Amino acid sequence: MSNQSPFIQINTRNDGWIIKLLQPAVGKDLLEEYLADMGLKLQSQMMDKILAAPAGTGFHIKRGSDILTEIRTWAENLPFEITVSSDKMKVFLTLNPRLPIKPRRQDLLAALNNMGINYGIDESSIDHAINNTGQTMVVAQGKYPVPGKNGSVQYLYHKPIIKPVLDESGQVDYYELGFIIPIEAGTLLAKRKAATEGEAGINVFGEPIPAKAGRNYKFNVGKGIITTKDKAIAEFDGALAWINDKIVVTKMLAIKGDIDFSIGNICFPGKVLIEGSVKDGFAVEAEDDIEVRGGIEATRVISRHGSVFVKNGIIGGGKAQVKAGKNVEARFIQEATIEAGQNIVINEYTVRSNLKAGDAVLIQGRRGIILGKNIITARTRIKASKVINCPALDLRVEGIERKQFYEQIKELNSRIDQQDTELKKIAEQIRYLRDKSSEQNSLQQLQELLPQYMDMNEELDCLYEERRSLVNMLKSTRGEGMIEIGGGLETGMTFGIKEDFIKLKQQAKNLRMYYDPDKKRIIILD
Repeated sequence: MSNQSPFIQINTRNDGWIIKLLQPAVGKDLLEEYLADMGLKLQSQMMDKILAAPAGTGFHIKRGSDILTEIRTWAENLPFEITVSSDKMKVFLTLNPRLPIKPRRQDLLAALNNMGINYGIDESSIDHAINNTGQTMVVAQGKYPVPGKNGSVQYLYHKPIIKPVLDESGQVDYYELGFIIPIEAGTLLAKRKAATEGEAGINVFGEPIPAKAGRNYKFNVGKGIITTKDKAIAEFDGALAWINDKIVVTKMLAIKGDIDFSIGNICFPGKVLIEGSVKDGFAVEAEDDIEVRGGIEATRVISRHGSVFVKNGIIGGGKAQVKAGKNVEARFIQEATIEAGQNIVINEYTVRSNLKAGDAVLIQGRRGIILGKNIITARTRIKASKVINCPALDLRVEGIERKQFYEQIKELNSRIDQQDTELKKIAEQIRYLRDKSSEQNSLQQLQELLPQYMDMNEELDCLYEERRSLVNMLKSTRGEGMIEIGGGLETGMTFGIKEDFIKLKQQAKNLRMYYDPDKKRIIILD
């Protein structure tokens, strides 16, 4: 109910009133008169607060509040008034202050019972209303439902960081890093805590109010992992891998010592973990990641679709060749040819080497040095802390076309949507066939669909990973290519991004530059 004038607006609610002045400089007498017409009287302090507030400010005055007295006019035959809130969770009782004889508690309880109110009745509040006629009291309250708590999934292993994290001294202890995580069959990888159902509520009429159950979460796992109601365990011996943050177990070959005459060349369709070093003249090839916890000498190490991690350095003697579909990371690189589909990350130095990266070459840390003659080519970025003894330094960033990247991402989004739609259709078919699994024909169809679903799901994960890689490349690259060198810059050094080149005419402490696609030239940052 609303009572409104050009100056004042009062809206009546089940739990009280909203008072709002519509014009500035409304007089106190006018407000008191208007409230009296509604059967209300406010304390002077509250009146002053309303009058001082900007026009349009709403004040919520609750029934039974100490700042409010109802001076309503009561009909002689109305001994009391009972109202129920719109959500059926509160009951308000007001007794006629003009009655010569007050109602008894049992009379009021009977009135509540006749209305069907049977839960949460507070007899002490009824007594208070009897002793304070004219004052509105809450005499019954329902119990609000308590929502269930969400479940949770705790992963006991986490994805290794793509590049070494520097400590406060600017160094990384490669001996403490583990990029490939070996795992045994039956190892607990994750555990799940179920959501709770919540506690139902009840309104003043005794009607139950269902509680919202907590949300359960699925294990974000893939191939090589068996899940139960509350656990995810490794299906077989292997190594952990992450595809678009989904954890899987893949095949892994572990070599306890060096790759030498006692082992011979390695060619494996999964991950390879080498506890020692790869000696001169021996080759290691794998479909997935290769981790060498020693070093690499004059040899060939190739990961077709994964990364190569070398805890010690690469001393190639001009003959070492290391190739990876994703990243190559090493403590240092000396006289070697390195090629990575994504990033080359070096913590200490590179000397007399040929480096080529599909994304960035990062020679990082306080000791991240380009030493002597190196040929360094990257698609988006080259970053080094310092250069030493490189008078003929020639760094080259091939550069990207940001518009083409946006188009690729748009195309990937479309493929992801299509794949996701197809997966949902197959998932629906699988659920239907599972319900009819007792039928031989349904069981056969189910056996055909499950591998198809798993393959499509893995393909979708790869699409997500490809999109994320492109997005990260755009985020980390200013313009269409960048070069950052922290120190050691000498006159005559040449830097190229896309089709533009800059030759230093004087020494510089540091240099940050990027290729501006609008100006079609390199811009040097201050």
